[in-house]
Parts: sequence; C-alpha cells; structure tokens
Amino acid sequence: MCVCMCVCCTVCPEKVPLFEGSQGVTLSGHVGPPPLGGVAITVTLGDDGEEIHTATDSQGLYRVGPIHGGKSYTVSAALSGYTFQPLPGDPLSFTSLRLGHINIQVLEEESGSPLSPVLLSLSGSHGFRSNNFTKPDGTLEYRDLVPGEYFLKPLLREFEFTPSSTSLTLGQGSVEDVTYTGQRVAFGCAGRVTSLNGHPLEGAVVMLAGSGGSECTVTEEATTGDDGQYLFRGLPPTCDYVVSVRDGGPNDIAHTLPSSRHIKLESKDLVDVYFAAVFAIRDIYISGNVLTDPKHFSTLQVQVYSESRMESPLTTAGVNSIGFFDLTPLPNRSEDYYIILDTNLPSHFYQFTRPRGESAWQSRLPHYPHLQCSGHQVQ
Repeated sequence: MCVCMCVCCTVCPEKVPLFEGSQGVTLSGHVGPPPLGGVAITVTLGDDGEEIHTATDSQGLYRVGPIHGGKSYTVSAALSGYTFQPLPGDPLSFTSLRLGHINIQVLEEESGSPLSPVLLSLSGSHGFRSNNFTKPDGTLEYRDLVPGEYFLKPLLREFEFTPSSTSLTLGQGSVEDVTYTGQRVAFGCAGRVTSLNGHPLEGAVVMLAGSGGSECTVTEEATTGDDGQYLFRGLPPTCDYVVSVRDGGPNDIAHTLPSSRHIKLESKDLVDVYFAAVFAIRDIYISGNVLTDPKHFSTLQVQVYSESRMESPLTTAGVNSIGFFDLTPLPNRSEDYYIILDTNLPSHFYQFTRPRGESAWQSRLPHYPHLQCSGHQVQ
C-alpha cells in the first residue's frame, strides 16, 4: 500500500542572510640569526585589539593565518632573557639580543657582615638609569640588561666604599658579579627633648656646632618629631660638638636642663643626648600677705601699677580675714610692676603708715614678699 501526503504551507521562509567573502592573508616570519625557538609571537589586529598568539619552532619560524586582509596589524616578539627588534624592511621578522645580569654584594669592611640599605646607582650608555637599595642580606640583582657599557656606584651616608665605583662592559648573556666593602667614616648623634614631666616635645629646634679642626666646622639644626626625637647624621669622628635647644619656638621654651651638652664622637653613634625643657611664663601670678592689725583688713586694698601706666592700676584686690591677697594674672612683659597698699579709712580720723611706690617688683619673680602697715585712730 502506498500512502501519499501533501503538506501545504502559506508562510514564506525568512530571508537568508548574505555572506561576503574576501581573500585572507597569511603572516610568516622568523627570529634570528641564530634561529631561536619558543619565542612568543603576538599579532594584534586592527583597532579592536584582537590578538592571535603563536610561537616560533626550533628553526625560529612562525606562521599565522589566514587572517582578515582588510585590517591593519602589528606583530611583537617576547621571550624572557631576550630583547627583540624588527628587521629593517621586514616587520614580521626579528633579531634577538640575549640580555645580561649584574649580581651585587655589599659588605661591612670591619665585620664582613651584609650592609644594607645601600643605594646602588646604575647607568648605561644607551640612556639606562636605575636606583635601587640593597636587600637586607646586602645583595641586589639587575636582570635583563641590554648589552653595553654600564657605570655602577654605591652610596650610603657615613660610609666610604671600595671600590668607589665600577665600570662594566656587559656582553650578550653575560653575568657580572660585583662586591663592595663599606667603611664607616662618620657617625650620628640622637636624643630626645621632653618637658619636665617627661612629655615629648614636637617641633623643638636642636642645634649642633662642631670644633677641633677644618673637618669639624659643622653647624646643623634638627627638629624633633612627635615623639620628641631628633637625629644628626654624617658627623666626623674625633671632633668636639656642642648640642643645645633653641629657646622660644612653638613650645615657648625658656631654657633647658642642661642648657647644652658637650659631646665627642669616637667610633660609634651617640643615642642618649637628652634635654628637659622649661617653658616661659606667659602670665604672672601675684599673691602675698599684709601684716597689720586684723581689724584693718577689710579696709585695705592692694593695687598693681606698671611703669608704663602709673595713672591707673592694672588690677586691684582686697585683703581677706587673715591678711592674704591674690591678684588676677598679669602679662609677662619686660617692665617693672609696682604694688601699692591703700585703705579707705578717712585720713582725718586715722594715721596710716604703708609702703607706696617705693618697692619695685620685677615681672620675672614669682612671688611678692609680705606687706607691712600700721594705723591708729586719732583721738
């Protein structure tokens, strides 16, 4: 039996997409001479940055493609320990140059122990510049250096090195080992500035002056940090130095204990040159006692005048029931203050003897002695 089936469809198929083809291109090149295998080749296509990766074979050859012929592209080569340059007139092929290394060891001359951190400055004839510090074990490696002429110099304050510098000619793939020994030729002085209660003073200016020869004519200043510490470096030994703290400044230092320290550096640093600061008195506080018959205390008044203003008192204070008086603080100026004792007792009933204007009190003194007066009623 034969069965025939007819399928009818009234829906038209969608439009078939159109494809456009173009002839691709194949990129090929080489690395060498001598031929170098395992070189990573990267082809970057157009502006979108799409990359195609491959590597050279044992003959130094590579081949990429086919790729779109309507795009621009760049080709680069990379391999650890080598640098590459495109061949003139053939940007798909490269010459290789094996890079060199410099291994450096820095030792302390007297002990032979590693010296760090030492700044090593390396420069090359092709414009190369690099400054790096040695590691804690006193070593440093410069890797992947282009062959050529190099100049190497170690630097560390307070040290002189043997040799002082080194000139190197670095060939392809060569490894150069360089050793320096450093000798200590200068030393440091460190200490701390605090208040009398031991609180560290920040911003205090510490001065150092040297004597004892032409190489000892050193004058330096250092400012304390938030921990009160200061440090002088690079001081020649066998010199005499005077260390002191500058008066004034943000801490308003009047003087220090001691006022200065005399030191001499021999073959090691000094780390315990301490100072205790005494602050300037910003205000003057005056108090005292009046010696007289207690029945007169309530009638007495203590007045303070300055030599620049004698027409009216700067401040006044009464006398309490035990003869004590306490004046409001006065500014600490470089002038004399005069203390005068006065009374409100009527002079036609009382005879009163008191000091007036004959005792000058210097503002730098902290206390005034007793005032003595006497009085009796006229019958």
